[in-house]
Amino acid sequence: MSSKAPSHIRNLNPGLPCSCWSVILLALLCLPGCHDVPPSSSDPISSPPAPSLETNIIPSTLPVTGIDRPPVFTGPRSVIAMDEKLHVTWDPALDDHTAAGEITYRIYLASRSGKQDFDQPSAITSPGATSYLLGDQANGEEKFIVVRAFDEQGQGDGNESEWSAVPNPIIFVDQQAQPGGDGTAPDRAVRTIDEAIGEAIGLAGVNIYVAAGKYPEQLLLFEGMGIYGGFPAGFPEDFISAANPQIHRTELTARAMSDVLILPPGQRLAVIDGIVFNGGGEGRRAIVADDCQFRISRCEILSFKDKGIQIETDLDDEGQATGAIHYCTLMRNGGDGIRIEGFIDLSLNNCSLLENGQSGIAVAPMVPRRGEKARIELNRCRISGNNDIGLSVRIDEPIGKDGDPARVRISLRGVLAHDNRDHGASFDVRYQNDALVDLRVRIENSSFLENSHSGIHIDADAPGDLSIAHCSMLGNQGEEAILITGDSASAVTRIRSCLIGASAGSGVHLKDFGTLDVSRCLFIDNAGPAIFTPDQDLLRARMWASSGNGTDPVGTRIEGANLRQGTDPSRPGFLTITKDLTDRVEVARSNQILIPGQGFLFHPLTGNRIRFERAGSDQLRLLDGDRTLVKENSVWLFSITPEAPTWQQFVASTATGCSDGNGLAAPGGVDFPGIASIVSTAPRPLEVISIDPHPSILRSGKSLEWNYTLNDTPSAIPEVRFFIDGEQGQVESILEKEQLQVTSNVDIPPGSRIRIEWDLESGTSAPPTRISHEWLVGEEGEG
Repeated sequence: MSSKAPSHIRNLNPGLPCSCWSVILLALLCLPGCHDVPPSSSDPISSPPAPSLETNIIPSTLPVTGIDRPPVFTGPRSVIAMDEKLHVTWDPALDDHTAAGEITYRIYLASRSGKQDFDQPSAITSPGATSYLLGDQANGEEKFIVVRAFDEQGQGDGNESEWSAVPNPIIFVDQQAQPGGDGTAPDRAVRTIDEAIGEAIGLAGVNIYVAAGKYPEQLLLFEGMGIYGGFPAGFPEDFISAANPQIHRTELTARAMSDVLILPPGQRLAVIDGIVFNGGGEGRRAIVADDCQFRISRCEILSFKDKGIQIETDLDDEGQATGAIHYCTLMRNGGDGIRIEGFIDLSLNNCSLLENGQSGIAVAPMVPRRGEKARIELNRCRISGNNDIGLSVRIDEPIGKDGDPARVRISLRGVLAHDNRDHGASFDVRYQNDALVDLRVRIENSSFLENSHSGIHIDADAPGDLSIAHCSMLGNQGEEAILITGDSASAVTRIRSCLIGASAGSGVHLKDFGTLDVSRCLFIDNAGPAIFTPDQDLLRARMWASSGNGTDPVGTRIEGANLRQGTDPSRPGFLTITKDLTDRVEVARSNQILIPGQGFLFHPLTGNRIRFERAGSDQLRLLDGDRTLVKENSVWLFSITPEAPTWQQFVASTATGCSDGNGLAAPGGVDFPGIASIVSTAPRPLEVISIDPHPSILRSGKSLEWNYTLNDTPSAIPEVRFFIDGEQGQVESILEKEQLQVTSNVDIPPGSRIRIEWDLESGTSAPPTRISHEWLVGEEGEG
């Protein structure tokens, strides 16, 4: 089953004005694991089609737009550790001005994760190279590798995709080898992986190369060992450059109710690369990693009865699981695709988690440790068709005696959560409001599409840096696209520059406590209000510089924009197919949509076009086009034109003007969400992550003080504006690093409404962010 996008999709130009569907969901089209046609869930789980590991997320051409940008590049595609060498390969980068054959690459090595010196590359390739052999590497010394692409102007892409590897002696495995080998050379290969592990006992470290074939084995892989598959049988002279797990399939087959490979506790890196794990519907788990350091890369994990990968730590012994999973597909496993428990530091890059029986990824729970950092990071991953929550993360009470805060970092960038049977992603903060935890949850440049419940659910029982930015929410079938719950009144959730459309209910729902700030978002064709909160005092939710169409927000203070009202038969929009009939489809639409008599549907994942004519108020007759992707709860862009509208045309027909003078109140530009913003790391804007006291009814109107915590230090003290019932008053402001203190020394009478606002520099080329919050002043003792 190919995951490569069809040619007409891969040739889209992300730098030029492109069709609305391609701009809005270009991230989705080019994510790893995306299929031309979603795999059928009716296929027997014991023999699923083998998903391709060809997951290049870069379109095949980039335009010359007049804007000279850095190359589009995602870092290494493979790193094979050899004897005193490292062989690194990558997919060609693309640039808007420099031809692929003229792009050079710089390789950076470090002995510790994240410690590369990007001013001093370890190697610079010739133009157009796609691989490099790093020699003179000491055996037994772990290396952390980053590769960056540079155009003719010397601009680098800035990616931080890091691969780890350890050069070591090699033992060869080939099931077709003659008996009696010791594995020390290709012509002396042993016939099983277990034999190779036995030969390696006593060595400080080893890399085991396994030729193509089926190996019905159960393995215990010790620390310092690496298993690399995907080599051609017989290990010909050029076997390193010929290594390809898709062509030369090295398959480990499972026994009934047994685990295939176990990584026991250890401090040295263990590597599993280029292996197909086939559970056949009977094997228990493919990989179990316990308190160890690992790299799992270029693997397929298919049809296990329980979980695909289990990662766990021993809390009593202060255990830790550290590692990375690159370019892996976990598909149709009976439980979670990946199950993680304990104290972890883990990144997943370019992975696909498809049609698993429970969650695609379940972190249940993440247990932070005081004074240390726990992390899970997803980059350019697809989580689709899973039978529970796509990504589920539960964060428990921190452990340990250290007085410093536990640091929790959760990051999603370039993630597609699609067609999962519950939420697309859920983040459950379980510890107490006053626990000593520095929490940062950042969801950026990602898309949440057609999930059965909400696209994103955040349950915040404690405050933290909770941010959703530059994301698409389309066709989610819950009561809202984004659901915010939790017991912490101090939690601040920020949603900025997002497209929120075709939801079965509200756009955003702040259900319990906390504060919500929504800025520069576009709400399109949702069935319910753009924002809903039960707070009738309009203190806890604000919609600023945002617009679209549909029902006005409820319990929300609106600043800078309004929603369009009424129907416009000429404008494009979104609808959801609710039933596929023999000769027509039934659709669900908001009351702001007037479906034209004739028009075209565009599929958000592939761009496939279907011509239709209206056959009733909520029925369409499909006249021509590929109906393969027409299914219940699928969302489609409709337009009266045979070519989908450009992003500028789409925004102009749906958004209103912004009162701050910065054009339309909507996510701007042809880069939304865009390939470039997914691949490269854009500077994060300055933002407020907590307020004390939170917007509420204040107990006293005398000598009031407010403390704002920012995610970084501004270059200057902001000019704070203070209003009492709309009249500007005087306050004092003090800035100390990330803390801004605002103090009022005047008596404020009960019943007054206070508003504090100021413009926070963006830290980027974007316009400043307007910070604005309100409080009510009650009688003495009230609140």
